Amino acid sequence: MSTRDSRTGDADDREEPSDEPVTIEFIDRETVRIGGDLEDAILSLCWWDESGRVGTISEPVGGVDGERVVSASEEFGEFAYGPIVTAVEGFTDRTPAVPGTGDLSASNPDVDSHVAAVRGEYDGSAGLEDPFPS
Repeated sequence: MSTRDSRTGDADDREEPSDEPVTIEFIDRETVRIGGDLEDAILSLCWWDESGRVGTISEPVGGVDGERVVSASEEFGEFAYGPIVTAVEGFTDRTPAVPGTGDLSASNPDVDSHVAAVRGEYDGSAGLEDPFPS
């Protein structure tokens, strides 16, 4: 069902928001399934380059209409080690998608085990930088 602009009465191409709750499921270290309706979503992730230096990114990946599976490698390209999706933020209306301002968010509950798995795959003598320094 489309909505109408309250000022002009013109039809608006946006669908009315669903009353269904948004669900976020971390499938593996780089893939997340988002269910529900979102105007935009931000994926936050970490990875390491060939020399073991950590990198992070929090970027919009687009909306969700029903269900969407998002892979960090498909969205952002290949990484030497990782990536690990650390969190997802969702935006229910058409506001700028700015990290930290989402209407809802979820953190990956398995981040520590994913970091340990990536460290196990790394073959450098210096080790990988800590992605979450104190």
